Amino acid sequence: MKKAIILGGVGAVGIEATYDFIETSGFDEIVIADYNINKALEVVKRVGDNRVSAVKVDVTDEYMLKDVLKGFDIVINALPFKYDYIVTRYAVELGLNGVDVATEEDQYSLNDAAVEKGVTFVPGVGATPGTTNIMTKKGVELLDEVDTIEIYWAAFRSTAPSPGLLYTTIWEFDPNLKERVIYEYGEWKQVPPFTGVKEVEFFPLIGKRLTVYVPHSETWTLPEYLDKNPKKVYVRGTWPDETMNLLKTLLYYGFYSNKPIEIDGVLIKPMDFIYKFLLSRPEAKKTEIWGYGLRVEVTGVKDG
Repeated sequence: MKKAIILGGVGAVGIEATYDFIETSGFDEIVIADYNINKALEVVKRVGDNRVSAVKVDVTDEYMLKDVLKGFDIVINALPFKYDYIVTRYAVELGLNGVDVATEEDQYSLNDAAVEKGVTFVPGVGATPGTTNIMTKKGVELLDEVDTIEIYWAAFRSTAPSPGLLYTTIWEFDPNLKERVIYEYGEWKQVPPFTGVKEVEFFPLIGKRLTVYVPHSETWTLPEYLDKNPKKVYVRGTWPDETMNLLKTLLYYGFYSNKPIEIDGVLIKPMDFIYKFLLSRPEAKKTEIWGYGLRVEVTGVKDG
């Protein structure tokens, strides 16, 4: 009897993975694990599949998280990326295979332990990283030698479709991030936000857009794992204009320091206010174009 658990299974991203997995998998038991148990139960009722059930889990309680993972064959992790490491660690400890729609650098430190346990756990199975890795692999296979890999994406969604996606968007432009790097000639180099500006043409709905360097893991992982060692790897991305303008404003006026200020006798962290405010605004859940553009360019040598 094969059992699967989906963490964050009714979040903005997780719910799509949940529906797809229920429809396409042959697992005997599928458990949707989410803090929002009412929504999870609604999904169970909607799909009408007796293999599917729901359980409430508070992932900030690590003992509860580890306990809920026991007894399963695989885990699908659709939680915000700040939980990636702890989920992966427990999966390895419990001998649980799995995938993660996001990725976080520290996950890769668990590789040796996973190999020793015979565990296969694949981080970054989203659009980017994920689909872009597959696109890159195809490009690399067409060449004898690889010089440069350039990955571009356009995430055309609203500014605040969910807490996790809003957090990720704002995080990507934190000026102090060590993860925002480019790879050139054997070295990873940190770069500031809004640098590396390059105009890229996506499919017609999105069209030509200015992209900038972003802290996605392909820059770290592709040079490590590709057989044909690339000399340079860059990842650039963009969002709708209203989101990019907001991010520039937050950066310019120092919101990322998140230094508390006093308002009417109350200390408030500016960025905490920004999160709460945007999540409460219907305008932040709307955008003119909904879509996701991916483009990968691999350059090198073929047949001498």
